Amino acid sequence: MSSKIFKIGDVVELKSGGPKITVEDVKQQYDNGKPLDGFDCKCVWFVDTELKTEWFDEQSLKSYIPYQGDQSNRIN
Repeated sequence: MSSKIFKIGDVVELKSGGPKITVEDVKQQYDNGKPLDGFDCKCVWFVDTELKTEWFDEQSLKSYIPYQGDQSNRIN
């Protein structure tokens, strides 16, 4: 059995692109009452002021990593 890739509170994004979204819940996938190896993540995000919620297969998500840009001229 595989382990969860994401946990509640993780900030992720769809591998296909889109806004950053937050994992609100994680559930194991089942088929006819039998547990499968995968997990589904319930994610939340805002579009303007409207809260959106959707379940995604964890395999369709990746960790959100903010763009840091070129820091070669950064002053410490």
